[in-house]
Amino acid sequence: MDLTGEQPEQGTMKAFGVDFSTEDLANVFATCVFCLNHAIDRATSSNEALQLSAIRLRLTRWGEAVNIYEKPALVDYDPDPDDLHETRQALAAIITLFDSRKRVKNEIVPRLDDMSQKEQLLQERLRTIASERSRGGRSLLEPPNLVTGGWSELPYERASSSISRLEQLFGSEFLRDLCAEERLRINDEGALACLEVVINSQDLDPWMAIYLRSNHNFIGEFFVHSGTGYQYLY
Repeated sequence: MDLTGEQPEQGTMKAFGVDFSTEDLANVFATCVFCLNHAIDRATSSNEALQLSAIRLRLTRWGEAVNIYEKPALVDYDPDPDDLHETRQALAAIITLFDSRKRVKNEIVPRLDDMSQKEQLLQERLRTIASERSRGGRSLLEPPNLVTGGWSELPYERASSSISRLEQLFGSEFLRDLCAEERLRINDEGALACLEVVINSQDLDPWMAIYLRSNHNFIGEFFVHSGTGYQYLY
């Protein structure tokens, strides 16, 4: 999907008048979440809201995997400086997607009356998980920085591509376990089926898509991966 209107240059770390190349990494991450929260709150359909929520869940999963709000972030990985630069660049790329002139002109925040019961349940549980994972850092933007109203086109593919790069750089070894935790917390077959449809529609979350397709059994408070004896107790 390609946005029309003014596009940021590839590799830029500037958006909304902020140079993200010099900012604390945790705060750049918090700004990404802030932009997604703003877009979700102004979604014009249930499908749009759920797709953006799936992207936000995936982003906060990565943040949880790398313990983004701890100081110093990512130090346990003994990272290459070039990898840290790419991490910052990928986060900044998500923010720049929302700094486009192609936006809906109306300033009325829509009500999502078209959400089914299972969609409402899924949306609420995705919001809860993402909110708990985002309690840290400081957004470098404030509400006035973002226009009121939604986007006429949303950059699903480009946001997903940036998160894929983050996952390749750091934290991939923890993502499957975090998907398992999310599955347990959503804990509703209808909502999970809805999530699978949402993420597959735009290839928004390959990690969760693979996880939901794999063979897992859930027994009480135990999670058992078939054939491995791998289990969690919550």
